[in-house]
This record gives sequence, C-alpha cells and structure tokens, in this order.
Amino acid sequence: MHQMARKENNRNLLNSIKDGGQFHRCILSGDKLLREELVRFILGPDNTVFPDVTGRAQGQGYWLTGRHDMIVKACEKNVFQDVFEKSVTPMTGPEGQTLADIVDVQLSRRCLEAIGLARKANNLKIGFDKVYKTLRNLSEKSNTGASGQRPSIVLTSIDASENGQAKINALGRHLVKAGIDIVQLRLFNSTVMGKVVGRERIVYTFFEKRGTSVQLYNAAIKLATYRGITDQIGFRSSEINFSNGASAD
Repeated sequence: MHQMARKENNRNLLNSIKDGGQFHRCILSGDKLLREELVRFILGPDNTVFPDVTGRAQGQGYWLTGRHDMIVKACEKNVFQDVFEKSVTPMTGPEGQTLADIVDVQLSRRCLEAIGLARKANNLKIGFDKVYKTLRNLSEKSNTGASGQRPSIVLTSIDASENGQAKINALGRHLVKAGIDIVQLRLFNSTVMGKVVGRERIVYTFFEKRGTSVQLYNAAIKLATYRGITDQIGFRSSEINFSNGASAD
C-alpha cells in the first residue's frame, strides 16, 4: 500500500510539472518559474533527450532552470530518466558536446537571429561612435531629470579593446547611477556579431527593449543567465526581466 501511495504521489508530481500555462516547475529544483527562465526538453523516438529552446515542439516535455550547471546536474542525477519513466540518453554532439553545450549553441543561435531581425527593423545602433553618442545623449537627458528611457543593452564583443571599453564603461556607470536601466553583455566575438548583419565585424551595438528588440533583449539576457555571467557584466548586475508578457520565443 505504501509503495502504491508513493508511486501515486510521484505521478501527481510529474503531472504538476507537465506543459501548460505561463509558469512551469523545474524538474531538478522544484522551483516554479516563468517559461522564459527555463529550458524545455523532449524525448525523441530513440529515447534521446533533446532540448526544445523554442518551447513549442510537439510531444511531452519537461522544464529545467535555464542555467548550464542545472542541465549538467540533471544529467548527472538521471533526472530525465525519472520524469520520462524509462531509460533515456541525453543528446550529444558529433564532437562530444554535452547536452548542456548543445543548449548553449541553440540559445546563441536564437540570440544571433534576433540581432539580425532587430537590424532589419533598424532598431540597433552599431559601432563605437553611434553607441558612444547614444549613451552620451542619454547621460545628458538624465542630468536634466528626463525619464521614460526603456531598459537597454550594450552588446560588446568579447575581443573589444580596453580603451574603447573604458570609455563606454564610464558612460554606462554614470547612467546606472542616474537610475537608467542599462546593462552591458559580452556574449560573442566581433566576427560572429558582424556576420549576422553582413559586416566584417561588430564590436559595439546598442538597443532598447522595444518592438522587435524585445525578442533580442530577452534572448540576450537568457543566454547570459544560462552562462552564469549576469553577475559579471558591465555597468551593473542584471536580473531577468520579462515584463509585459514579452517572450524570447
């Protein structure tokens, strides 16, 4: 009887974390989070666990907190085998990439695609001069008490020069002190960022959280959070802020 009761309790728990609604429960931590803070996983026909970073693929799926270390722990603890109630194998890449590595690749791809879409919509300020001028204008407005600035991100390439970073950082820190919601993220090198918009390289780009750039904003924050670098980014530490029902999907 006790064994049957435990089995029923386990089944009820699994039902509580199945797909449905804006919130889902992480199968490792048990935390109930917004779907934008999670990564969904589904089971393929050969019992291989695949990531579904869009959250829309057909089939039963379960959710994990969107951090690299959480996916690693889930694989180590055989959590997927427990929730799917069968022997399963986490997906691996052709060169030995782990499931956690593959999620990073897919989140990176979505972020880069969002950069391209924002560029087509003319929602990006690209290049040091344009970004510096934009930040300086924001700084001047903040000095006059002007408000209404939307949350913003400066995407800086990993290989940016120290001199350029120092100038951008000085303005960024001033804006943060003035109460402007702005962060700096370093996610890609300049060649990768440039390729997605048809340039040889991009070192700096600025965008606000509006229009098509909402998707980019959320995708960039989600990738930074997944990599565990949100406490090391420029200007200030950032928290996930998927307001107004905006989704990275």
